Amino acid sequence: MPNLSYNTLLNRTDVWTNGSRSNDTVTLLPFGWIFSVTIGASTNAGILAMVLFAQRHVSTFNVYLINLLLGNLYHNVPRPLMLLLMTYISSMRRSHTCCTLMLYFQGSSMTVLSLSHLLITINRLWAVFSPYSYRAKHTRRLAIGLCIAVWLSANTSQNAALIMDVLYYREKTPFLTGHCYLHSKSMKELTAVNYTVFWIVPMFGILIGFCAVWYVRRQFLRRIDAMVPSSQMTDAPHSRSEAGTKPSKKTTDRNIYRTYFFMTMWTIVCWLPIAVAQGLATFSPVSQQTAVNVFQVSVLIFYVETIVDPILLLCVNRDWKMRVCRRF
Repeated sequence: MPNLSYNTLLNRTDVWTNGSRSNDTVTLLPFGWIFSVTIGASTNAGILAMVLFAQRHVSTFNVYLINLLLGNLYHNVPRPLMLLLMTYISSMRRSHTCCTLMLYFQGSSMTVLSLSHLLITINRLWAVFSPYSYRAKHTRRLAIGLCIAVWLSANTSQNAALIMDVLYYREKTPFLTGHCYLHSKSMKELTAVNYTVFWIVPMFGILIGFCAVWYVRRQFLRRIDAMVPSSQMTDAPHSRSEAGTKPSKKTTDRNIYRTYFFMTMWTIVCWLPIAVAQGLATFSPVSQQTAVNVFQVSVLIFYVETIVDPILLLCVNRDWKMRVCRRF
């Protein structure tokens, strides 16, 4: 996140700074890093392994969900692990290489998550606004290609700022004062573009897209209810399920939207606190300590979202739950 106020908050809340900085604030984030590395990696990797092992055929929409779990795993392991090591190993705290890696993981992992959720939202917008085109043109190969594009864009977007920071703006001994961040004041235009394109735009896109998909889907279901008698709507699905045949396309479609709505609502709820903390630090005349406290809580909520994501997907996605229960 190449924003100056964001980096300032990180600089005051991460506890891999020198001893004099530890008195500035009592931070909860080290416990969050430990929780992220252990529980976050276990839930995402475990459920991802179970789903992949249980599914012989991965549907196109499940490609995006698997990509999201990979993004959660990438967000929950490299950067928190680096921060834990830099907290207790003094040589790593003063290493330019460790600082560069930490900043790289910080920016790329959050960008992967924001773009992955935005990609799922775009997928659902395509499905509801142009269903015939979606069925004809959306293939598993296209879904995999879009997921690869997300990872490439997320990782390459950080390179320009990091290269300029290392070559031109990095202090010779930045860690003697506990500073490890992109010098955004020196790269104002570049960091503003990165922050807008890879964080602000995806967040608004996810929120607006979710509202649009919910409204169009609601109107569609109302038209279906008005056209088909209730007796026919209740009889047909039961006959199929009792026969044990493959779920109908209508059932699969409902399962996809059920998964999308629950997952996106959970994401919006957990991402809003970081936006609030960002706004308090940038625009509100609150004390720095208050901004730091709000930011700590918002970061912990953000990590909880990535940890709970796989459990939520397994609970609301009936296809995943059915396949995993049959296999195990």
